[in-house]
This record gives sequence, structure tokens and C-alpha cells, in this order.
Amino acid sequence: MVKPHQSNRTPPSEYAALVALAAAVVVAVVMGVMTVRALITPAQEVSLPPGVRLIATNTLTAVSASVTPTAISTPSPSPSDPVEAAQAQTAEGEAVRAVMSSVVQVRANESLGTGFLVRQEDGRSFFVTNEHVVQGAEAVSVVAPDGTMHDAWVTAADPTLDLALLVVEGVSGMSPVRWGDVGDLRAGDPLYVIGFALGDELLGDPTVTRGVLSGRRMYGQVDYIQTDAAMNPGNSGGPVVSGSGEVVGVATWIIRELGGLPIEGINFAIPADVALAFIDRSV
Repeated sequence: MVKPHQSNRTPPSEYAALVALAAAVVVAVVMGVMTVRALITPAQEVSLPPGVRLIATNTLTAVSASVTPTAISTPSPSPSDPVEAAQAQTAEGEAVRAVMSSVVQVRANESLGTGFLVRQEDGRSFFVTNEHVVQGAEAVSVVAPDGTMHDAWVTAADPTLDLALLVVEGVSGMSPVRWGDVGDLRAGDPLYVIGFALGDELLGDPTVTRGVLSGRRMYGQVDYIQTDAAMNPGNSGGPVVSGSGEVVGVATWIIRELGGLPIEGINFAIPADVALAFIDRSV
């Protein structure tokens, strides 16, 4: 008895069903990509546990497709000798600690952030912070490293760059920071964020967090520095410092959530060249 021939071809009805299913999957994926949005929260303003006074008051949204990576170099090799490595780490720590004497806490109504001294002229001291820290504030003041509080005036503000320049009179014993060029750094090079994390909830000196240069990301017209160095409420406007003690950026915002998923270690700073250009045209 001859068995009927069995073809390996898919019957037309099943083939049509497979095509329809594949098309549905493609449409679902495309629509999902188009609707993914990143919740971007300024470092000053994220959700906090009960009892903490700093609360979220301002958020920005950006479509993930608008992020444009910028090529950067590969990491520099670390010292192989343990003694050299320890000495390098000690020198790095001293350089970063020196910046702390230029950092102030910024108080603006209910908002608490960080600023740092960038210039001194004719008895006036100029401090940079984030625009969202002082936005809409009727009164602004800074707390110097010696604990004294001084009235401050917003002499310039740019909400697009999220930068503000404060002028203060009567501040003594402080020196402007040294600026560096993030273009001289490579991926994996250490970065430090200095600021008054959690504002008055953590009393005392500004805190220091350590991470690396993760990359560069273009949002809008700003080529931001991306780092995994922790930023928290109160860090807004604080300096981002290289291992040589040079300020290469201004802490500004973080990503906490993407498509409903929690995000860690993706934090951003305004690069030094952008901040310096803002200062030069504002003083």
C-alpha cells in the first residue's frame, strides 16, 4: 500500500495565521518603543521617605529615543604597584577634599540645594547652583563652610541649562574652584559628587560620593556627563570633581524610573564648558 505524500510546506491557512501573528508582534514592539518615557527627576527633587521635608516638586520627561551617546575614550590603566596605587588614591582624596572648602548650602524658600564658589570680584562672591533650586524663590541665602549664613541674590538664571548664578557679599575665607575639561577624561575615570545630600536631614559637612565617568549623553542642546556617582536630594548644583580636584561638571538630575522599572546609577551633570560659558556671560 502506497502511503500518501506528506509535504513539508505549511498549509496556506496556517501560513496566513503566522504572518498575521508576526505582524501583530512587530506592531506591539514598535508601539511599546514609541511609548517608553523616562521619568527624569532633578537631584534636588525625588521621592523621599516619610518625615523628610524635601519632596518632589518638579519633573521633566524625555523620550528615550532623544538620547544621543557621545563617543569617549577607553579607561586609563591603573598603577600596578600597590604602593603607587595607595599614594595615588591618597593624593586624589586630598585634591577632592580641597574642593569642599568652596562648597555652600543653598537655601531658597522650602528648597535646599548646593552651590560652589566660581569667582570673586570687588568684594562680591559668585556661586553657581541649579536653576530649579532657586526657581520662584522670594529669598535666597547660602551657608558658608564656617557655618555663617549670607543673603544671596540671583543675578542670572537659565532654566534650559538648569543653571543659576548667585552673588553674595561679605563672604571670606573661601577660594574659587579650579575648573577642568571633561574632554580630558576617559570612560571609567573616577568622578566625585560633593553636596549637601538630604539637606538638613544630614547635618555637618557636605558629603562626597564616588563613581566613574559612565559616558556622555545629549539631551536637547546639552552634552551631559553621565556618572554612577550617587546624587540625592540636596546635591543639586553641587560640583562634580575629577580625581585631580578639578570641577568638570554641575550635578543636575537623575533617572529614577524608566517604563515602570526602577533605575539606579544613571545620574547627570552639566559639563564645565557649558557652565563656564554661562558664568562668563552672566558676570
